Amino acid sequence: MRKILGLLLAVVAVCGSALAADEYKIDPNHSSVNFAVTHLMVSTVNGRFNNFEGKILFDDKDVSKSSVTVTIKTTSINTDNSSSDNDLRNAGFFVLDCIVHGTSPDKEFA
Repeated sequence: MRKILGLLLAVVAVCGSALAADEYKIDPNHSSVNFAVTHLMVSTVNGRFNNFEGKILFDDKDVSKSSVTVTIKTTSINTDNSSSDNDLRNAGFFVLDCIVHGTSPDKEFA
């Protein structure tokens, strides 16, 4: 009985990883978090967040179980204008660092 139980646990341990969703870490060296904001309906301010991390869980058996999680350090905002950046960091624009969770409600994951 112990041998069967041990064998069953070994099979579950090995096969369990094959049944799990694939996890991919978002590579900050090959990714970016960018934004564009219209200012006074005259110009557009482009910027980015330099510090972020995230992961993608992709379940090819059931795509509806796939998800994306991203954490953005809002103090890493960069508009290439140090005066604006300091205002955005200190003026209460961002109360908390941003944590974004996304899931795909469809059968497609785009």
